[in-house]
Amino acid sequence: MENQEAANPQDNPDGVIPPGNGGDVQVNPEDQNNQNGPENQTQNQNQVVNPVANFGLGYLPFDRKLPKFTGAESSLSVEEWLDEVEGSFDLFNIPEGHRAGLLYRQLEGEARRQVAVLPNAERTDLERLKDRLVEAFGDTAHVSVIMGQFYSRVQLPKETLQSYALALQELLKRADRRRGQPLVDTDSILRDRFLDGIRDEWLRRQLRREVMRAPVENPRTFREIKEEAFHLSGEWGASTSSVQVQASQMVVESTDMTTELTKLREETK
Repeated sequence: MENQEAANPQDNPDGVIPPGNGGDVQVNPEDQNNQNGPENQTQNQNQVVNPVANFGLGYLPFDRKLPKFTGAESSLSVEEWLDEVEGSFDLFNIPEGHRAGLLYRQLEGEARRQVAVLPNAERTDLERLKDRLVEAFGDTAHVSVIMGQFYSRVQLPKETLQSYALALQELLKRADRRRGQPLVDTDSILRDRFLDGIRDEWLRRQLRREVMRAPVENPRTFREIKEEAFHLSGEWGASTSSVQVQASQMVVESTDMTTELTKLREETK
């Protein structure tokens, strides 16, 4: 009787079922959308959902892929590591205000200790952290010493031309970093040093002839001479040749198997 009286429209003119007296209240989704109104629906549709909103700052891929820097024992120099860090900052669109903290998280060992002793105000300054790391672990060689190593670098016994070319580029980049700016004619300097250091005398002569034949207004570049050296020396064709040899062996084996099967058919007739 109490439930029937509560359900009487006269006693409840608004038609609202009190919680606990009429069971669970079910709401029609269409009615709910209508109650929100067209303005609210449009506003909800236009809302942009941040996919990393529930994961803090969302920097887990950055933390996992970037190598840690420990100091003098690291495989990368501090300059190379900082270049990689800044590239990752740009790749993952890290806000400026978070970069110093993330850089600090990637430090370990003595490198972290060098930064940890800085005042709190300086530890939030990205440029100050970078300067501190370079002061502690940066390259201290004079530019003249590095350039001396560059001009004395030749292709080592059993060293590929690819590896030799990379070694020259690394030395020149190291000198540019210490100098603060690149040389004016970097490409021709690399090209000439690459030619002078090649061990194969015949290859060296052929490449020099290519450089001399080029017009003055359109000289041969380091990249062109390097690629020509790879072709003439066979370095670029080595992997292709090995694949071709394997393919030929497979064809021969397949032919031999077909011949054996044919003989067996003939014998069983």
